[in-house]
Amino acid sequence: MLAEIIWNAGTITMAGAYAVAVVAVAGGLWYAVERTTSVNRLKQRMVERGMSAEDVERVMAAGMPRKE
Repeated sequence: MLAEIIWNAGTITMAGAYAVAVVAVAGGLWYAVERTTSVNRLKQRMVERGMSAEDVERVMAAGMPRKE
């Protein structure tokens, strides 16, 4: 199947464009998962230290940009 593909500049360019798109999507998903995991670990540590839900909420809100 791959032997039947004509590997010229156009097909290599298209393959590269698709590869960049796949890597960008995979990287975005990886970032989202790691960020969520990190936030959840932080919240768990704060709860283990005895912080109240209000304290956890206040700390988490302090690190987020304000929405207007």
